[in-house]
Amino acid sequence: MPVLWPGGRCTDAEQMGVDIWHSCFVPTIHLKFLADWIPYDKGMMSPGDLFILLWDATLWPCLIIWATLMIYEYNQKEDLRTLLR
Repeated sequence: MPVLWPGGRCTDAEQMGVDIWHSCFVPTIHLKFLADWIPYDKGMMSPGDLFILLWDATLWPCLIIWATLMIYEYNQKEDLRTLLR
């Protein structure tokens, strides 16, 4: 994944170190908006990283809401069945 360092300069020896997953951002890269270009306190992030953080933050609350609604719907059907008997 390409990384755009602040100031636009990136040298493999200085900043990247030994990293097989990341490379320096160069002008010939396609899909530039997917690169790591959003600065934060621990380094750089990509828009995909933000989606992963959003997924992590909403997975369990959404799962609990979904399960609660399924139980509620099941109980409503059971109440209807007892009324029809």
